[in-house]
Parts: sequence; structure tokens; C-alpha cells
Amino acid sequence: MSIQRFYNGYRIDVSWCDKTLGFQFTIYDKDGKKVSGSIDPYCFEEYALMEAIQKVDAIIGRGD
Repeated sequence: MSIQRFYNGYRIDVSWCDKTLGFQFTIYDKDGKKVSGSIDPYCFEEYALMEAIQKVDAIIGRGD
């Protein structure tokens, strides 16, 4: 179970991790290089995606 979304030029992958029993996200830049990822698992796929979007905003300087 996984989703992929493109947001402001970054690719966000969210997938289930059996090891942590939760959803994890990974963020890649436009060249496919990993730039960030989650440390802790999320109970819901949507929560992991929302956190990843906030992380991208912070990377590009749009964080609040």
C-alpha cells in the first residue's frame, strides 16, 4: 500500500512499513535524489502525507 504525489517539484512517496507498523514518507528532489524522510511512523497515510507536504514547504522556505 503506497501513494506517490508530486508537490512543488518534489516527489513524495508514502508507504506502509512492516518494521515500524506505520506509514513512512520519503521526499525526492526533481533529480530523484532523496532529500528527506520520516523518522517516526504515522498511523494514517494521510497524516504522513500532510507532514511530508509541510516538510517540502520548509525545504523551499514556505514554512510558517
